Amino acid sequence: MFQSKGPILAASAIGAVVAGNFLIKPSRHDSIARGMSAQLDDMNSKMHLGGVVQDKWDTILNRTSLMEEAKKRKPWNMTASERAAEEAKRAQGSNA
Repeated sequence: MFQSKGPILAASAIGAVVAGNFLIKPSRHDSIARGMSAQLDDMNSKMHLGGVVQDKWDTILNRTSLMEEAKKRKPWNMTASERAAEEAKRAQGSNA
């Protein structure tokens, strides 16, 4: 009697473990999304706006100055023409 039910019980036990594992563990997408969200939260908490001072009651950001600050910190945000103008300024400064 037990011999005929042994394979069925073993298969159902393995299925139960697999199903429980699937339900308990978060999916890869959830863990990746959670990790990226934590990284962004960390970066945003440490972000400084440079020399831009803004009234705490003013809700309109000066996007132009923020973008210029970002371009100074991260030159890869510049367009090709902005990068060429910046290099020309540096070349003039070094020749003088």
